[in-house]
Amino acid sequence: MLTLFLIIRSTVYREALAAALRADNGIMVVGSVGPAENPLTLLSEVDPDIVLFDLPPDEGLPLFRAIRNCHPRVHIVVVASPEDVAGLRWSHEGAREVVSADSSIEELRLTIIRAAREVSSKEPGPPTESGRETLRLTSREREIVFLIDQGFSNREIAVVLGIEISTVKNHVHHILEKLPARGRSEAAARVAGRRQRVS
Repeated sequence: MLTLFLIIRSTVYREALAAALRADNGIMVVGSVGPAENPLTLLSEVDPDIVLFDLPPDEGLPLFRAIRNCHPRVHIVVVASPEDVAGLRWSHEGAREVVSADSSIEELRLTIIRAAREVSSKEPGPPTESGRETLRLTSREREIVFLIDQGFSNREIAVVLGIEISTVKNHVHHILEKLPARGRSEAAARVAGRRQRVS
């Protein structure tokens, strides 16, 4: 069964949409949150097939990119304004499907199912070097590496993810061992596919 996670600002719209999609026997809604409810942590817990994402680009792009980096196996279907659909902005960012906010529930449901079929019908290609690095890490570790790459300190990461700083330090230690890497910056650079300059 297809598992679906919703990230939508409006609580009323989000709950109504989740209820409508739950009525489909082929779709299991495993989570439904707004952008302020720590979606990255919840995604790590439920590991869905598809994320249905409905936030305007100016607000939603940082979170969208974080999901793409921290959860590369998750495929994102974006609900966007007609102007954003026409501009192809979300597609360029890596959305699996983009559906207009003017669409009906039935059109949205079919788009989600089509995205799932596209995913299941494609054989995965050989991973890139950065892809191989990422596959060694758990979803939580990928979240932490992404935040390190964004310049977050261990303390700031603990606040963002709602965990203890000692837990962040343990994760960083495991990340450095798995890759292996000599430090936080090198780990983030390797996962991002960058070559770090040697002084």
